Amino acid sequence: MATPDRHHPRRPDTDRRTLTGEEHRLKALQLRKAGLSYATIGTQLHCTKQNAYRLVKSALDNLRTHCAEATETLRQLELERLDALLMGLWTPASRGDHASIDRVLKIMERRARLLGLDAPAKVAPTTPDGEAPYDPMQAVQELDALLARMAERHASRPDL
Repeated sequence: MATPDRHHPRRPDTDRRTLTGEEHRLKALQLRKAGLSYATIGTQLHCTKQNAYRLVKSALDNLRTHCAEATETLRQLELERLDALLMGLWTPASRGDHASIDRVLKIMERRARLLGLDAPAKVAPTTPDGEAPYDPMQAVQELDALLARMAERHASRPDL
């Protein structure tokens, strides 16, 4: 089976059939984003709902691939920039210049974060304001109290 972002190996990128296939994938994705079912998409594109699903999946796979490639390209560019900055500061830092040492350490920290080398920080759940530790039982009790108040109101006004 051919990969979703590749067209027929013997057809040029500008071939009408290649362009039409890409247009179908994009149209199917637009229709799905608009909330249409695969059956409806199939009807509008004159294909089966299974083929409509494949078109949408193929378009999403293409998007995912292109996003991943763009992200990796950007990551490489950022690493090259950091490396250039590091090279300029390395000599003064190795001679003991405190400002250069601080900058080198900042660059190294950024590089490590960019490459995912640091261990993830442990995050404890808190209340939405971030002040107190989150207590799930307290949330359940608050919800129970709210439901009880709603039930009382509904009992006093059955027309609601």
